[in-house]
Amino acid sequence: MSRNMLQGQLEKAPTSSLWRSILWGRQIICAGSRWRIGNGQDVHIHKANWIPKPFTFKPVIKPTLPSKALVSELINGENCWDEELIYRHFDKMDADVITQIPLPRRSREDELIWHFGKSGQYTVKSGYQTALNIRFPAMPSSSEFSKNEWNIIWSLALPKKIRIFVWRAAKNLLPSDENLWKRKIVQEPTCQLCKMGIENVFHALVDCKAAKKVWRLSLFDNDIQAAPGQDILSLLHGVKRMRSNADVDLFAAMLWAKWNARNQWLFKGKRENPQSVVAKAEAVMEAYKRVQPSADKVAQLGWNPPQEGFVKINTDAATNSEKNLAGLGAVIRDENGQVTATAIKVSKFHGSVAYAEAEAMEWGLQVAKDAHVKDVIMESDSQEVVSLVNNRQGSRSEIYWVVLEIQKLKESFDHVSCVYTHRSCNAIAHSLAKLALEKCETVVWKGSYPLQVIRPPPNSNINYNGPPLEKMETIVFTTKEISYSYQEKPLNSMFGVDLSYNKFTGEIPLQIGYLFRIRALNLSHDNLIGSIPPTFSNLKQIESLDLYNNKFNGKIPPQLVELIALAVFTVWYTITYQIRCQSGRHNLQRLTRVATREILFFVDCHCPGVAMKTDHYHQSQKMMIIVSLTWAVSTSLL
Repeated sequence: MSRNMLQGQLEKAPTSSLWRSILWGRQIICAGSRWRIGNGQDVHIHKANWIPKPFTFKPVIKPTLPSKALVSELINGENCWDEELIYRHFDKMDADVITQIPLPRRSREDELIWHFGKSGQYTVKSGYQTALNIRFPAMPSSSEFSKNEWNIIWSLALPKKIRIFVWRAAKNLLPSDENLWKRKIVQEPTCQLCKMGIENVFHALVDCKAAKKVWRLSLFDNDIQAAPGQDILSLLHGVKRMRSNADVDLFAAMLWAKWNARNQWLFKGKRENPQSVVAKAEAVMEAYKRVQPSADKVAQLGWNPPQEGFVKINTDAATNSEKNLAGLGAVIRDENGQVTATAIKVSKFHGSVAYAEAEAMEWGLQVAKDAHVKDVIMESDSQEVVSLVNNRQGSRSEIYWVVLEIQKLKESFDHVSCVYTHRSCNAIAHSLAKLALEKCETVVWKGSYPLQVIRPPPNSNINYNGPPLEKMETIVFTTKEISYSYQEKPLNSMFGVDLSYNKFTGEIPLQIGYLFRIRALNLSHDNLIGSIPPTFSNLKQIESLDLYNNKFNGKIPPQLVELIALAVFTVWYTITYQIRCQSGRHNLQRLTRVATREILFFVDCHCPGVAMKTDHYHQSQKMMIIVSLTWAVSTSLL
């Protein structure tokens, strides 16, 4: 074997299991390693792994360059890519990727790095995943999605453990029987619940007989049947196209609850009935929403001035992947909140948001250096970049080039500290970054904000010397004798419809059920007839629905139990009404769960002492609640 372990060849096939293991490990390292380009003098264009495109790391189409050409021939004297040369000799797909590779500001040596780690360093975990991908290539469906399409998972309003679970399910990383069989942990990949097929992740969560019983009790049974492929991410996008964000959250929570029920049966022998699985998913989603900080609490988080004698630099980046641009924003303020400088700059987007955040921090330091300040505190909402700058974690990836420049700039100051801040405290820097994308230019304002940037709140104690502040508007919205106060652009976020006391006749138009964003609907004291439209189930944000003193008849749509935001539902003084639920006990349980969320159903009864009569038909799986109305009595269904 030669001295180079990665390139050496054995004269004959090894018989030792130790050597076979070493060679298999070498194959994994070769499959996941690539060159980080510094000056390109050690990297061959045709032979080396240097283009960040797993798993080939080489040009897809052979470029029209000599066989011994080096990457250094593609770099000009300013240590930048010679784009004209690259697009002339490479296929456009390869050229686009090459010109996005970050280069250091000055010539540095090339270095081999591990591609599948953020830090560029090999870990056993990432090596294990690479080995699995070599031995068992992942399903092509999940790899067809762009990075933006994976945001549907990370934007779920659910606990972090559920978001990570859904991501693992979409990546086929859950320990299904098929995956365990591939790792030689179980003897066969057959589903242990239904005994009817191979248990991959999609089968366990969606296609298994036990899973189908759960989905039949949910809103998503038809969505699943209409799904074109067997891929969790595709299924999520299909639900999002047809339903609201809250429904997508519920769908993801049900995936988690179904997997949890599967594990309870396999490892503890406990069978959960489908109704309890659905109830657990709904309960988790509602509990998470209750403990999340309200918009008011988030708004209370604000920018804090630095200590006396220091200035604070806030930086942020915004990206546009279609135009391959990154907007950099920086604002510098002193201990009194007075603006020293604000600055914007546009840069090339290299495919990494963290890289753009690091460039924004470098830009902020450069502006501070030009402003001749000596003691600075840098704030960024990127924890990864803050950790790199503070040397809490090393990196061998391309972001290291920017970190080196930041470390060099820090030498120009007497004192520099770098801290993480919540994004709500970094709003002005974020606005500057977006402005940089709009203007596509480099501008520095000394002592003021640009007109297009948001201002600090008017009740803030921080002064600034920009344009005059606009007074915050307050609107009071009253519904059902309850007043709500809304501040800061209320007309863009609050909607209500009040058509009461107008003596309208006829039936309620179905189109009213498509006013998705209304919070309150008042149709009381009219002469409306017919039934409540089932399209009212689309009013996911409605908090108050008042149908008082009309002449409705028929059935109250069971779909109204889906209105989880509904706080008040009034049907006083209607003639005869029935609530008929076709799924028996399950819908009664759901109605009860909804009612316990402080939803008040005001019912008007003609017969004193007889509020409602309830008949259960267990054999036919139907439940009917008949409400006869003659006497003005209000009752709450709990």
